[in-house]
Amino acid sequence: MNNSRGIDVEVLKENLNLEDEISFPPAKKLGELVTHLENDPLELFKNRFLCQGGVMLLVAPSGVGKSTFGMGMAIAHASGDPYLGIVPAKELKYLIIQAENDEGDMAEMRDGMFLGRDLTQQQIAMAKENVIVVQSSQHTGKKFADVLKHYIEMYRPDIVIIDPFLSFLGADVNSQKDVSYFVRNLLQPIVQKFGVGLIVVHHTSKPKAKDKGSKVDQSYVGMGSSELTNWPRGILTLEKTAEQGIFILHAAKRGARLGWKSPDGQTVFFKMIRHSSNQGEICWSELSPEESAEIQESVVAKRRGPTDDDVLGIFPSSFEKTNKFNAHAPTPRECVLNTDQVKAIFTKKGWGKDNYLIFLKKLLDQGLLQQTKKRNKNYYGRPEQMMAFNPQ
Repeated sequence: MNNSRGIDVEVLKENLNLEDEISFPPAKKLGELVTHLENDPLELFKNRFLCQGGVMLLVAPSGVGKSTFGMGMAIAHASGDPYLGIVPAKELKYLIIQAENDEGDMAEMRDGMFLGRDLTQQQIAMAKENVIVVQSSQHTGKKFADVLKHYIEMYRPDIVIIDPFLSFLGADVNSQKDVSYFVRNLLQPIVQKFGVGLIVVHHTSKPKAKDKGSKVDQSYVGMGSSELTNWPRGILTLEKTAEQGIFILHAAKRGARLGWKSPDGQTVFFKMIRHSSNQGEICWSELSPEESAEIQESVVAKRRGPTDDDVLGIFPSSFEKTNKFNAHAPTPRECVLNTDQVKAIFTKKGWGKDNYLIFLKKLLDQGLLQQTKKRNKNYYGRPEQMMAFNPQ
């Protein structure tokens, strides 16, 4: 439609990202707000962690199994079953729109989860019926919003997963202006119009050297603008541990609503989960309380770093001369460590390979360790062992 000056108004609106009119949300008096202590008709995940029209962010490093996590949740929730402590309010229909896995990848994930979760035939049938997958890697920005709307209108899901966010943004993820336009002006109106829950799968930012080994706010580990923390109602993150295949699932935002409890009944905001190591199984599972406690102790120790006693403990405090009756006993030589050995121990224990010199100096100054030099190498040990190693 052209105006009196010959300008196509519709084209102009589209180019300027203008809508035909502003949609005004309804206003209510404070006394008109309804409290749903249970059986909230808008609830998708229990305790209102995610409701219709709401958004959840799932953040994890590349290649750790974000897509597997999303597919596993969809399969479990299709038959109304909990998934790693995330409890659906009912049987849920999922639409997964993803850009990185082709049909063969998705089929392998499906089959691996059916095997790994030991599902009944009824659960498998419900998953096959209630989980719809779309492979889309060529649409970004406004075009992706149109694709999203099209498939929601076609399948009427309860929850939509878009995986990963960066494949559909089509703009600068560090720009609040770009991100806000995409999530608040394009995605959010669709989510609210159709009353779906939206789960956005996103990558973590590359860790800075100064942050390695330190505790970070899990709400802000996602790559890009802080709008990606502000926009979603709930945030889950996956954090690697030093143990192969074991991760920490953090409930970083609104986590108390998930109702996770420690063995002693305290509210917690994380779970320890692992990849299946069985052939053909592609799924996540939760660790036992005993396994979780052991891993947590290791994680906490590495985050706080070693104490003086921890470092002193790497140096044996006694020795006996080796003979055929006690061949395992440390000799004087084995009771001292050279610089390279101390550095290797610090690295293996996750204490920071560059921190060993700080601790060695501190313990030397306190007289708890002594130092000597032999064949151009520095050796360290407890004073009594050093005397045997380096007699005067």
